[in-house]
Formats: sequence, C-alpha cells, structure tokens
Amino acid sequence: MRFVIEAIHLKKILKTVKGCVPDKSTMPILSCVLLRASDGFLFVSGINMEREATASAPAQMDHDGSVAVPGKILCEIAENLHQGAQVGFELKGSRLHVTSGHFKSVLSVLEPKDFPSIAAVQSDAIEFSIGADVLAKLMGRTHYAASKNIMGQPGLYGVHFHPREDGKLAAVGFDSKRMALALAELPNGAETLKPTTVPTDAVPEVLRLLGQLGAANVTVRAGSLFQIETPDMLFTTKIMGQAYEKYEQHLKAIMVNSSEVAKVYPSALKEAVKRTCVVYSTGLSKYQTVHVELKEDGMVVSAGGGKLDDARDEIDAEVLDAQRSFHVNKHFLEESLADWPDNEEISISMLPEQGRPILLRSVKDASILHFIAPHIGQASVAGKEAA
Repeated sequence: MRFVIEAIHLKKILKTVKGCVPDKSTMPILSCVLLRASDGFLFVSGINMEREATASAPAQMDHDGSVAVPGKILCEIAENLHQGAQVGFELKGSRLHVTSGHFKSVLSVLEPKDFPSIAAVQSDAIEFSIGADVLAKLMGRTHYAASKNIMGQPGLYGVHFHPREDGKLAAVGFDSKRMALALAELPNGAETLKPTTVPTDAVPEVLRLLGQLGAANVTVRAGSLFQIETPDMLFTTKIMGQAYEKYEQHLKAIMVNSSEVAKVYPSALKEAVKRTCVVYSTGLSKYQTVHVELKEDGMVVSAGGGKLDDARDEIDAEVLDAQRSFHVNKHFLEESLADWPDNEEISISMLPEQGRPILLRSVKDASILHFIAPHIGQASVAGKEAA
C-alpha cells in the first residue's frame, strides 16, 4: 500500500472518526483506525463497538491496500502538519512509514482483517433525507432532558424519534423528571419510521458531525441501527429499546387539561434566574430551586430562603392567573431555557393539581415544548439545608 494525500484532507477525515476511537481498550484493534486506499480515495474508519464512523477523501494512489494503525498517534501527527503539506504513506512489512517534508514516522500496524464493523449488520432500515441543521436542531433541543443513567433508566437513555399523525417528525428527551419535545416537518420516506432511540452518549458525537455540515442534506437510515450518511462520511450507532410508545397519549392529556397562567420573554426569565441564584454558591444542584410567583403586575423569581441567603427579582410578564406559583429545579430550568430563542415568547401552563409538570411552550413556534416536574412547597429547600 502506497499513497499520497493532502494534509488538510487527512486532518478532516481523522477529525470525523476520532470520536469513535477509544483512548483505552482491552482490545488493541479498537485503539486503531482502519486505513483503506482504493480507487483514488483514502477511507478511514474508527469504532468502539457501540458507534462507528467512516470518512473518505481523494488521494494519489500507487498501490491499493488496507492496514490498521494506532488512531491517537496518527491523529496527533496529522494535527501538527502544515495545512498545505502532502503526506505520504507506504506499508513496508509490518510498519507503516509516514512522511511529510522533512518529517518521518514509522508506525506499528495490525491486520485489517481483525478490524470489526457494525455498519454492515443494519437490517430492515428505512431511508430518508433531512437537512443536517434540522436534525441537529431536533437533537440539540431535546438531548439535555434524556436520561444520563443507562443502568437505572435504560429505556429512557437517549433521544427518541418517531413520526406523528400530524405530519411531523418528533424528537423527545425524557428522564422522568423533565421532557423536551421538538418537531420538524416529516421528510419524505420517514412515514414508516419505527420508534428509534439514539443513545445519550452518542448524541454529542452526532451533533458534532452535523455541525460540520451546515445546512447540507444527510441521508438517515434507521432500522436495527441508526446511520447518517453523506457522500464522504458514514456514522453508525446502536440504538436503545423503545420505551416511549405511550408518551404521546400522556402528552395529549396534559396539554388538554393544563391551563395557561403566564407569558414571559425568555431573556428576562434567564437573567432573573441567573441573578437570584447567586445565593447558591455551594451545595448540590439537585437541591437548588427557583420559586416563581405570579402577581397581577408581573412575575417574581426568587431563590434561597429559610435559614439560607435569599434573593428575589421582579420581571415583566403577562399574568393570566395571579394565584399560581411553583418551585422548579434551578438546573432543569436553566437547561430548558438555554437554547430558547430570545424572540420566542414563553407560554407557561400548569395543571390544577400540585406536583404536576410545568409546561413551557413557545407562543409562536409549536415545535418548542418543555416539561419540568416541580418541587412542591419548600421541601427542596429543607433538603438542601439537610445536605
């Protein structure tokens, strides 16, 4: 195997796959990337047995071939090459010689036949095209609410996708305490998509790859695996079980029975939470709460209280029910508001009963919806004091 490739192309394809290469592994082959030179292109693959990525770039071929080389070392070599440089690769026996100008390196190799792949086992897949920015928005607005605990909540571990009867593609994150829902127009071909859950730990890597593509279209295949493909990249991840079958019915019931209590602009609420929560300089975030009280002339946001330091801030809001108030987890509220567009006014809805979810909806954009399970009364403050 012998070929030459531009350093800028080598950097790009290694950057694409390096998120799937584990730093440490009991299987030495998994710490490698697979280099395959064929038909004027270099294909690079990385895998951790849960996720796999392959990227390609044009190269000048003298001899085709394939080999597995240490991924971390090759990535660091590529990062330190000059942008306009060319990089030569030549396999001599059990060593891969890498040269670029005066730079030379010799890397040990493993047999390519030992390099595993999960992409080839995809079965019963449906295929559709969607904008990378649209898919990124769906995942970006919901993944914060997905369960982070695969052992305790395996069915909730990930961002769940499914088609809705109203012609929308839904993305849902849910960890039993909060829910985030985002909607987009259902792409052609996605009507028969079976409920698919992308694991929580795979989502950041998907978002990173989608962020490099801008508004370009990607091909999605979903069946026994979840795959994203472009002309020069293929990303594959295993999927989780389907635990969201009944969430739609619960969602509809909550939406029907809840009533709107206030409207507020997100920038005002974000700043009020930030200002009042300075009293929480110490302590675990799960005990830090924000109290929201609705008054006829606006909204009062407060934090702390009891034997603790406290702070309060009054902000402008359109209040529809001045008799309502609620406590929510500071961290949950901040994450719900993080990606909320500042020009999309928030509608706050509540169910009549205490202890039910707080609904945050966009007044103009029905695709933005967040639920947060409230803290009841001052129980959370007492819990923080006890901690």
